[in-house]
Formats: sequence, C-alpha cells, structure tokens
Amino acid sequence: MVCAGCTLTTILVWQVSRRCAAVCAAVRGVLRCVLLQGGGIVKGPLMLELGVCPEVSAATSATMIMFTAGSAAVVHINFGGVVVDYALALLAVGFVITLLGQLFTIRLVRALGRRSVIIFMMGGLMVLATAAAGYQSVVTVGDALQDPRGLWVWGSVCKHH
Repeated sequence: MVCAGCTLTTILVWQVSRRCAAVCAAVRGVLRCVLLQGGGIVKGPLMLELGVCPEVSAATSATMIMFTAGSAAVVHINFGGVVVDYALALLAVGFVITLLGQLFTIRLVRALGRRSVIIFMMGGLMVLATAAAGYQSVVTVGDALQDPRGLWVWGSVCKHH
C-alpha cells in the first residue's frame, strides 16, 4: 500500500494506524468475549479497513455470527427456552434464504463486475441492525417507564416455567 508519492511520514502514520487498529480490535474482541457478545458485525468493517478483500471479510463476519448464534441457541435449548419444532422450521427457512442470498450476491457481483457490492451490502446490514436495535431499545424503555416500579425492576430468567 506504499505509493510512489508518499513521504516517509505518511508511510509511518499509515503503519502506526494499522497497528493501533489491530490493538483496538484485540482489546475489543476480549471485551466482547467477556460480555458474551459476538463481533461479526464489527469485525467486517475493521477487516475492510485493514485491507482484507471484501469476500474474505464478509465470509469471516458471517462465520463469527454463525458461531455466536449457534452458541446462544445451545444455551437456550439447555435452559428449555426453545420449541424444537419451531426452531427446526426456522433453521430450514434460514438455510434456504441464506443460500438464495448467496447465489443472488454471486450473480450480482459477476454481472456488475464490482466487488464493492459486498461492501455496500455489509453497510446496509449494519444500518438495518442498528436501526432495529435502537427501535427495540426505545420500545423496551417505553414499556419499562409504563411500569409503576420504573426502570429498576429486574426480571427473572425462569418466568416462562
């Protein structure tokens, strides 16, 4: 990534910023593991910034999300919080939709001849996920404010039994 017109200062700043990004990613990864959260949504853009090609970044993010969702599913199954028939139906639908999405993306990239489509799809997914999380937070806080006890009420993990 060194260009012909770059000065030594530009090269050094670029190398330091890459190392700083790598250290930040490592710290973020440790903190997310401690907080039991996956990092596929955050790791994808970071990998793009570090110069990883879009296909590898998207595949790595999807794999990380798959393992996070799988481990969360195992936890919920162990606590008896999953209706097995419903979960199997959703698994089948998810598999088919993922396959169709993959085929669509491959054809779109080939037709346009641009891999940047993958980056825009990742960005769109992040915008949708952020909007959905924000909406859910507003609804949850609104519901909690309707409770006369306020926001300081702790729920039970066993209330469904």
